[in-house]
Amino acid sequence: MANVKKPPYLERLRLRSLKEFPENNGSKGSQRGFTALLPFFGIPKCECEFKFHPARKYRFDYAWPTPKVAVELEGAIWTRGGHSTPRGILRDIEKYNEALDLGWKVIRIVHANVEHPYTESSLKTMNLVKKLVGGPTPGPTTSPTT
Repeated sequence: MANVKKPPYLERLRLRSLKEFPENNGSKGSQRGFTALLPFFGIPKCECEFKFHPARKYRFDYAWPTPKVAVELEGAIWTRGGHSTPRGILRDIEKYNEALDLGWKVIRIVHANVEHPYTESSLKTMNLVKKLVGGPTPGPTTSPTT
C-alpha cells in the first residue's frame, strides 16, 4: 500500500467506531451516524430521505439538491434484505438510472463506511462526497508571493 499523507482532520477521527461520536448517541449505521461525520470532513449538511423524482416515490438516503449529489447507504447486503434480492436489485438499478437521467450523481456506500470512518476506503469515499458537494477546502492561510 502506498504511503498516503493523512489529512489534517484525521486526528479528530481517532475513533475505533462510529459509536464513539457523541452526536451519534450509540446508533450504528444510522442517518445520524452519517450526518455526524459530515462536519469532520467539512461537508455541508445534507437532506435525509430526499424525494428526487417528480413522478415516482424515489428517495435518496442523503442528498444535496443544489449540486445534485446523493449518497445511498446500501443495507442488508449480507442478509438477503429487500435491496439484495433480485427484485430489489432491479428496483435499485431502475432508481439509479432514473437519477442519472435527471442529472444526479449517486455515491453508494455500505455500513462499514459509516461505522469505521478512519479506514482508507471510508476516507476516499468521504473525500469524493466533499469534492462533489463542495465545502471549505483546506489550504494555506496566506497566498504565496510570486
